[in-house]
Amino acid sequence: MAIGGAGGLLRLLPPGGRSVPGVLQRKETKTELFRMTKLPVVKRKTNTFIPCPDSGALKPCVLVLRQQMSKTSTATFGIGSTMGELAIDKHVQYSLDVEKKRDFESLLMEHIRMNGAYWGLTTLYLLGKLEKVDQDAVVEWMMKCQHDCGGFGGSIGHDPHVLYTLSVVQVLVLFNKLDMLDAEKVSNYIASLQNEDGSSAGDIWGEIDTR
Repeated sequence: MAIGGAGGLLRLLPPGGRSVPGVLQRKETKTELFRMTKLPVVKRKTNTFIPCPDSGALKPCVLVLRQQMSKTSTATFGIGSTMGELAIDKHVQYSLDVEKKRDFESLLMEHIRMNGAYWGLTTLYLLGKLEKVDQDAVVEWMMKCQHDCGGFGGSIGHDPHVLYTLSVVQVLVLFNKLDMLDAEKVSNYIASLQNEDGSSAGDIWGEIDTR
């Protein structure tokens, strides 16, 4: 795969790919990508690199990705292979159609609908098509998923969980509607899930959530 940058295309070797002259190694590639997103980089003892996002890191990451998508319509994977143009309209339509599905499979996934909303809306945002959805209707539905404790469930009537609560916050950031959220109430809910050893449970049932 290749990502367009100021110096041209930055190539990424496929998993297990061999070293090729002129192609960045995986370690350097990761470092360079994090620099492109303006994220601080930390080198661990294992010689791998991880991003260290701060409170303002989300927007730069997303903006850089959108800039790269707009600059190049092709991508390469390894050497000699290419992918065609990104079919933006089809991706948009698929994201919208999935939200409207009411089949048996969708019913089985109802408990993680909040996560699905975040995934789909982020896709539309990256494609520059967020105006395709009724944001007020989405926010109204999300707020109906909130419980008295401050946490949000995966859908209306489902138990609150820290992951669904996170998805709500992320969607409100995309919509620039964080003012709709009672920050103190949500913060108290999240803080209530922390254990004495510093770990956090995902919900009141006590499963330790590492995400």
